[in-house]
Amino acid sequence: MAERPEFHSLQQALSMAEAELLAAESHGMLCGMYCASGNVALEPWLKQVFEVLDFDTTAIRDACQLLVGLHENTKLQLNDAEAGFELLLPDDGASLAERTEALAEWCHGFVYGLAAGGLKRETELPADTAELIADMITISRAGLDESQADETNKN
Repeated sequence: MAERPEFHSLQQALSMAEAELLAAESHGMLCGMYCASGNVALEPWLKQVFEVLDFDTTAIRDACQLLVGLHENTKLQLNDAEAGFELLLPDDGASLAERTEALAEWCHGFVYGLAAGGLKRETELPADTAELIADMITISRAGLDESQADETNKN
């Protein structure tokens, strides 16, 4: 079984592979797809992460090896009766700006993943679910300007 990749390792691998999505957004999308459809096959998700899924490219193969681990781990976590689920985000040692950006990307990926997983805009949802999705959309727009980030990281 493949292991869950560390955030920065996956981020770097996806960047080197010139993926459409980076680490947090890829994980958010996967989670959204699972929530919408209940099951996500590996290849359709990989085709969302990469504009062109070319296994002959070393960088894409390397990134896909990490993504396989993320796919397997996410499925296990989402089915964990103990609710042992963790977002794939930078650790607490990362700057506030990096963590904020990654959380926004994760939420953007999640909302996109709901649609990619088959959730239709006109679907009637319970009020609390609709509110959660609206909150995710708001969070996906979060960001810090550099002066705020520098000041916050000093405290």
